[in-house]
Amino acid sequence: MKINTKAPYYVYHSESLLEGVSMDLYIYTGTSTPVPSTPTQKLFSTAINESVTFEISEIIDGFIEDNFNGDYESNNVWVRYETTNTVNGSDVAGDTVDLIAYEGFPYATDGANAQLDKVVMQSNDTIIANDLDTINIPIDANTYDVTLDYYSKGIIEFTETLTAIDNSDSIIQYSSNSVGDYDMFRSRVELDGGIVEANSCIKAVYSDYYSSLDVDYVKVSYNGLEELIRVKEIEECKYTTYKVTFKNKFGAWQDLWFFKRSDLSLNTKSETYKSNVITQGSYNISDHQKKIYRKNGTESLKLNTGFYPESYNEVFTQLSLSEQVYIEYNDQTLPINVKTLNLTFKNNVNDKLINYSIDVEFAFDKINSRR
Repeated sequence: MKINTKAPYYVYHSESLLEGVSMDLYIYTGTSTPVPSTPTQKLFSTAINESVTFEISEIIDGFIEDNFNGDYESNNVWVRYETTNTVNGSDVAGDTVDLIAYEGFPYATDGANAQLDKVVMQSNDTIIANDLDTINIPIDANTYDVTLDYYSKGIIEFTETLTAIDNSDSIIQYSSNSVGDYDMFRSRVELDGGIVEANSCIKAVYSDYYSSLDVDYVKVSYNGLEELIRVKEIEECKYTTYKVTFKNKFGAWQDLWFFKRSDLSLNTKSETYKSNVITQGSYNISDHQKKIYRKNGTESLKLNTGFYPESYNEVFTQLSLSEQVYIEYNDQTLPINVKTLNLTFKNNVNDKLINYSIDVEFAFDKINSRR
């Protein structure tokens, strides 16, 4: 079972003559077993009307450290809770439940303790990307082995299989069309029914050569089911294209490209004081009587997407609600905050060609003030 830590997760118990419930909460990383011998937190709640409700997601969220540095990796945590019920003066063993924690944010309309069970961890089934960049598809590989077939002009160019790994850092895996020549060689042999023998020498020769495949669509297969993800690669020659990466509703990193005009601005702030500039009954007119200190500034960007389909309304909703957003800017991956708080979602009836504008702010001062 999942727990999405950006929304409440309720543990409820009720029975006749219940006086209270204690909980041992274990939060840990690595493999799912063994569970630590000492609980991370001990909780207790007195029963009201013979029932108890714990809300544990806020506690767990503080133990997930998952920042984006340009590498597509996600850090989850394992959770186990064990309850003991005090009934009519006696302690009785309660439930033992194992969970996997994601930094997802279910909507209110998804209901209590929403699982958001989705193997392809994004809402859109069409990816719009810069043709010079790579696509990255987040996959929940915890339950099933997942195979992704990359098609170009109706032909499978590359196949990747993601296997479930019992490690908290491998629950979410990312498949990409940026592949090494060795991966391409192996994939083509296997597609033809052959077998590639493991050879570290051959892999070492190929490993430094990477290419970005042209992709029309990706077929995702798991547990006898299939999903198709269409890919539209856009060539932009006039404007600088920016890629924004954010933690989406499902707790995975997702990319969003902005293709059109961008405007950089700087907002400064400071404090002032009046300085004593008198020396021996005179002063230098070049001295500042009003002196500035603690001056700093924050840079902002206004970004424009170019033309997007109406189905991307949900993607922009999740971008606007995400607490973790980054941008590739001047060959660096930098943290930003979304300033545009009100989005008017567009549709093809009212807006024949849909372009979104959004304001973002770099999440640090222009002058280094980190201490």
